[in-house]
Amino acid sequence: SVYVVRSAGDERVCALCRFMDGKEFSVSAGEQLRARIIATTTPEEYMEVVAWKKVKEALKAYDGGGSSALMELGMGLPPYHLQCRCSMEAISIP
Repeated sequence: SVYVVRSAGDERVCALCRFMDGKEFSVSAGEQLRARIIATTTPEEYMEVVAWKKVKEALKAYDGGGSSALMELGMGLPPYHLQCRCSMEAISIP
């Protein structure tokens, strides 16, 4: 199963969300990231798992390893920043 990130698609979308729009991730990898997030017990641990990245960091990771590298950075699940309006959409369900 696969899901895709969708930005809000309007003029307020930031460069990072514009970049993440359309990126596909496996549901199983998303579930693993979710489990890592849930296991955190402090804000510091949380930020180690899903620290908000700059668009340059995301581009570098994606160029070096695609969606898997973004997932490793904790970018497989929105939100990507304060007031992020990105969502996820299932595109392939067995």
